[in-house]
Amino acid sequence: ADGNVRVVVRIRPLSSTERDRGCKEIITSMTQDYGTAPDDAAEVLQVASHPEDKRWFEFDAVLGDRAHQRDVYERSGAKDAVVDDIFKGYNATLLAYGQTGAGKTYTMGSAAGDSSEHAGILPRACQDLFETIRTKCDGNAKVELSYLEIYNEEIRDLMSDNSAVANSPSSSRHKTSKRPKASAPKPLKIRETLNGEVYVSGLTAQEVKSPEEIGGLLEEASKRRVVASTAMNAVSSRSHAICAFLVKGVLEGGEKFTSKLTLVDLAGSERIKKTGAEGSRALEGIHINKSLMCLGQVVSALSNQKSKRKPPYRDSKLTRLLQDSLGGNSRTIMLACVSPADYNLEESSNTLRYATTARNIKNTATKNIVQEISPEEALKLQRENQLLKQQVAELQEALRKVSNGSPTQS
Repeated sequence: ADGNVRVVVRIRPLSSTERDRGCKEIITSMTQDYGTAPDDAAEVLQVASHPEDKRWFEFDAVLGDRAHQRDVYERSGAKDAVVDDIFKGYNATLLAYGQTGAGKTYTMGSAAGDSSEHAGILPRACQDLFETIRTKCDGNAKVELSYLEIYNEEIRDLMSDNSAVANSPSSSRHKTSKRPKASAPKPLKIRETLNGEVYVSGLTAQEVKSPEEIGGLLEEASKRRVVASTAMNAVSSRSHAICAFLVKGVLEGGEKFTSKLTLVDLAGSERIKKTGAEGSRALEGIHINKSLMCLGQVVSALSNQKSKRKPPYRDSKLTRLLQDSLGGNSRTIMLACVSPADYNLEESSNTLRYATTARNIKNTATKNIVQEISPEEALKLQRENQLLKQQVAELQEALRKVSNGSPTQS
């Protein structure tokens, strides 16, 4: 099924730092009604940098600073992707994008066992995934979890105890990365199957059987992710994180399906002048911005339907791994997170322009379903196969005789 990438914007409230700085709120949602289900009607937000300078942006959904976590999960379309698309055999991807400190990690959530009102998309998706397995598959499904980060253009397995890297030296102004000290592991490599499927060689894929089990695994995995303090964000993610669930199941009607749910928490774009980053923090920021620039180039190439330019997926590890999610076999949601403060006008405007471009990307999602056949149909296919084999053998014998110069009977 062909369909455009669904783009949703979340405007977070002013932070305490922004309020202390005297920032004004210049980005607002023009949508007042927060229904629970996404619809086809576009929604609008306003950027008013000056009373006489107002701009409007149109997206599939706009969630203002009063939106709760449940609103984001349902209005973004993430819930429909989990309880509907996955069980129809479609792959589904949700990406959180925005500047550092815009609320991406909070929106995605990391504690899969969290059932509070602050629970993000990930824990809510886990709850709905296993509930739907019980109702649609009678519990007859297998779920495998993998979790990786891309840190300084190296792929690290967050599910492995060996993924921790030695802390880099701290600067005089910032804390060190909150990560256990250990020898650096060998970075994982990206591989491609004969049919073009991209995967990470050696990445852990662990079977999970409940949201609580996932919660425990992700809690440990999150401790291995590189996080540091900057002037823009006290707990800034220094890497892109990709959490994937491979779901294999049998529906009540006998259909077998295999689908993949991918949740991506992108590191935030940042300006070193604002973050005050130095040393290793500055290097991390350079790698983050470079990979996001490559992602922008892919989005730009895909959004221009008339362009013959091939999307530069191979320019970064991030775009390589997101090849199916952008322009490929997936139903994709992009959740753009922005700050409403005038202090962040340039960064928020860039995010909004980027998100506007992404709305033009068309994906071609195909159902990964195998229809179960009856024993009678299987026997019929077996007989037909035997007949075909016999016919092939007779043709090969006839060709052998012709090539040897022996006449064949007419």
